[in-house]
Amino acid sequence: MILNKRLEFLDILRIFAFVSVLIGHKFYEVLDGLSKSENVHLTLSFFLDALKTLCWGGGVGVIVFFLISGYIITLVLQTEDVKVFLIKRIFRIYPLYVAAVLMEAIIGHIVNNQPYPPLSIWIPRLLLVGDFFNTPYALDNVEWTLRIEVLFYAMMALIKSLDLIKYPNYLLLIYFLITVSLGVSNPIPSKIGWGNGYITLFLPFLFMGSCIYLMGVKKVDSILALSCISYIFLSYLYLTPIISPLSKNSHFAALALAFFLVIWLLRFNFQNHLLIIIFSELTYSVYFFHNWLWPYLESLVKNYPIFLGYQGVQVTLLLFLICYFFKFTIERCGILVGKFFCEYVK
Repeated sequence: MILNKRLEFLDILRIFAFVSVLIGHKFYEVLDGLSKSENVHLTLSFFLDALKTLCWGGGVGVIVFFLISGYIITLVLQTEDVKVFLIKRIFRIYPLYVAAVLMEAIIGHIVNNQPYPPLSIWIPRLLLVGDFFNTPYALDNVEWTLRIEVLFYAMMALIKSLDLIKYPNYLLLIYFLITVSLGVSNPIPSKIGWGNGYITLFLPFLFMGSCIYLMGVKKVDSILALSCISYIFLSYLYLTPIISPLSKNSHFAALALAFFLVIWLLRFNFQNHLLIIIFSELTYSVYFFHNWLWPYLESLVKNYPIFLGYQGVQVTLLLFLICYFFKFTIERCGILVGKFFCEYVK
């Protein structure tokens, strides 16, 4: 069965992104062990090493997520007004996110006797504004990417409200100036450890996605768009060893950009089948639940195996089933409520 009326290549990118994040977070050690095993053929070991590079830390998938978001947000703002845009984004992200954060806290309290955080943490965490209050991350640390997303939404809503979306060349200039400003400022946020400067390093990747959209629909000169993309990427390469030294030893950003561009260049050659759509729509729920829920599912499967075989496969299957449930309940209800409010404000 083939379904149209979608940007088919984005579904491929979404599936790749969340699968690579899942593998990077939960199966990397298995891949690493297999690639180094004396019992594995050299050719298979070569491909396992390549897969490890694509999945290290989930970095490639996260960058692809950012590029997708920059692309889509720029696309929808061509027609949506600011109120509709903000309502749709709020009800697309927050209902499922809030549910995941609450469940993480409740299950952690019941199973591991973890104390509930105070309101001073709850409020900025649930609003995804924790960087302004030095709030620790939820969802076993994957929340940081959502904070960047919300910041980008707010920035693009402001650009739309100022009517700058009608002047694509100004958009390129804005992206360039923000990237330059981030590069010469202290890392945002300033933290000890892996969270240091993640806005400085990764927010501009959403600008790249926007540039690719504008270039693809011929709203900007390709040379200008490619120049902006090149500067953003070179800035990342320059700043990474300073801000996040561990990341300088990986090609994940380059691989993510290359993969996105290849799929984008082939975008007219894809046709969406139902199975692709089904897995693509798991993106948010898998991302929100996989990291913190995994240990509980592992414990459950260990005591009550679904079938004989590798435990990781059983946990993955159970995770997907749970995510499907929340996709068709909380996430879909949130989207429907958002559509209702959009009709109300029109």
